[in-house]
Amino acid sequence: MTVFMIVNRPRILVLGLGDPARGDEGIGVYLARSLRDAFDGVEVRESSTEPPPFFGIFHDFDLLIVIDSVRFCSVVGRVYVGTPTSLSGLKGAPTPQTEALDDALTYARLTGARMPTIKVIGVCVPDEDTTDSDLTPAVADEYAAILARVRAAVKEIIRDADASSRTFSIGHA
Repeated sequence: MTVFMIVNRPRILVLGLGDPARGDEGIGVYLARSLRDAFDGVEVRESSTEPPPFFGIFHDFDLLIVIDSVRFCSVVGRVYVGTPTSLSGLKGAPTPQTEALDDALTYARLTGARMPTIKVIGVCVPDEDTTDSDLTPAVADEYAAILARVRAAVKEIIRDADASSRTFSIGHA
């Protein structure tokens, strides 16, 4: 008897959301740019002002990792891992990207359309609106540490997805 393992790596997209023209609101885009070459076999994209085509993403990927700013938290730079529903509650005012994600999730649930596993990495930013295109000093000073925490969170999510995608089979020689 032969025991073998088949590993089917999930198709993974890391998607940074935000609007860099609005300072800290763009942290997801900045982080996506910094993570572009950090993971083998993982696609990294950014979506700054226009909502991404979530229906196509749902079809083309098995795991979607969304990185976005969140406002209602106590420590600037803290990183949370959660679900798409938790993102809406922590964003403050909705953005075109988060509204598009909510709409795509609702449509997929109602129609039974394919949905990937979706994880959200929320990065705490100050609860203030700005039209400045730079990160606030509080976020800029923490950027290297934020990037390290986000990279570690993405790595853990990918590791868990890889582990759950392994299929063990028993065959005869």
